[in-house]
Amino acid sequence: RLSPLNMTVKELTGDMQLSRNELEETQMIVTTPEKWDVITRKSSDMSLSMLVKLLIIDEVHLLNDDRGPVIEALVARTLRQVESTQSMIRIVGLSATLPNYLEVAQFLRVNPESGLFFFDS
Repeated sequence: RLSPLNMTVKELTGDMQLSRNELEETQMIVTTPEKWDVITRKSSDMSLSMLVKLLIIDEVHLLNDDRGPVIEALVARTLRQVESTQSMIRIVGLSATLPNYLEVAQFLRVNPESGLFFFDS
């Protein structure tokens, strides 16, 4: 669907492997937190994580679940990368149910005045 915009989208899961070249030529990677954690923990793949400009965490409310520590590690690693390289990475957290959105925003280092968007019904 995004090919008219010259965007290449690839899936990266336990079942789907991509070569380094494929990853470098991809504009959008859809993956699980666990798989991205494995990739970004490898120091030899630091250049791949440096290509990231937007990190979207769907179901961010899973921070309170079994997968929470993995998501926390990814965010911490991403924020450390931003600080050490002065690169710009936008982090977006999405959730349909997030009663503690202010705490999550603080964890993601979101400016509540200009970068926090929530929609109450």
